[in-house]
Amino acid sequence: MTGVEMKRKIKAIVDIPQDENRIRRGKGSEVAITVRLPKADWMALKQFAMMEGESLQTIAVNGFNRELIAKGHPPLSGDAAKP
Repeated sequence: MTGVEMKRKIKAIVDIPQDENRIRRGKGSEVAITVRLPKADWMALKQFAMMEGESLQTIAVNGFNRELIAKGHPPLSGDAAKP
């Protein structure tokens, strides 16, 4: 699937009208995401965060922001993006 085809498919999915009674996630001002990692990787990240004196939240958001900026997108805004 080319990038153009993928964009069309995503647009088609996003444009589907949603029944308000069915939407249960993402309604609040903050949403949670899940990242699945092997236990050893989670332990390494946790240890890294502790050594840096940062939360995993801050490290993850900083990483997301670096990727967004590197690809020409604006960084995340909001409380979650603030160190």
